[in-house]
Amino acid sequence: MADRMVVLNEDERKLLVALGKKKEDNVYSVEDLAHETGYSVEEVEKTLSSLEQKGYLRVAKLLETSPLSGSTNERVVQAIRDALDCSNKLERISVKRIQIKERTYEKIRNELIQKLEAVGRNIETMLDDLQKERPELDRRIEEINGKIEETRIRADISEIGPEEADKLIKSYEADLETIKSKRESALTILKEPRNTLEKRKRHGEISVQIEELQARHIVGEVTREEYKRRKSELEAEQSKLEKEIEASEVVTENRVTEMLLKLAKLRDDAVVSQETYARMVTLLEKLIKSKVAKS
Repeated sequence: MADRMVVLNEDERKLLVALGKKKEDNVYSVEDLAHETGYSVEEVEKTLSSLEQKGYLRVAKLLETSPLSGSTNERVVQAIRDALDCSNKLERISVKRIQIKERTYEKIRNELIQKLEAVGRNIETMLDDLQKERPELDRRIEEINGKIEETRIRADISEIGPEEADKLIKSYEADLETIKSKRESALTILKEPRNTLEKRKRHGEISVQIEELQARHIVGEVTREEYKRRKSELEAEQSKLEKEIEASEVVTENRVTEMLLKLAKLRDDAVVSQETYARMVTLLEKLIKSKVAKS
């Protein structure tokens, strides 16, 4: 690069210094760089493009490390879980109302309602992010496709060698696949993975098998030793499935619907106000109907 005698401006130098500060995972997002330099995201993207044109880096790789979909999906899922948690706690404290002092009940209830409303505000913000995500990811895909086409043309006219072109194209294609997968992730936030559904099905089958095994033992078809051994094996498999299901759990449309029903009961029992209920219902229904949130 030095033989080109390329002159860098202050913004470009500052950005290169920020890029030189290694992170533990070696991953930089546009937002990370904006925070590090104090520039806006738009200014960072403009400067990155300039550095790319001057041959200092390849922006596509940086853009790939700054997907909106993954982080936003995780935030939405967590927000829904938080809302479910608040709803469950409100339901539990309403049951205990007659057992505790009214002042204590009102204090805890108000705190939980404030948390629920805060979660609602977060969901509203994140839904806006989700709606903006798809066109941004599409733009990145179009941009990388353009770079692939450009690289092939440069190779055809011998501006770059075939080995260098092949290396660049493979790298761009890897970026492209990563971004495409992130785009698809943004479309399936409420869809429960097939393998999780299969695990739930198997979990139910094991419960039936244990009941049948117990019945066969009672009528003498299965010895006590065989019953204990087989039951232990089935319970161990079921326990393992429960842990796997919990670990891979996502917020499905059914769970959101379940929370809508729970909120309706809390409203009917005067635990939450009509206003809070209506606001949460609007946000959750918007999430379910979101074009970004469903495949």
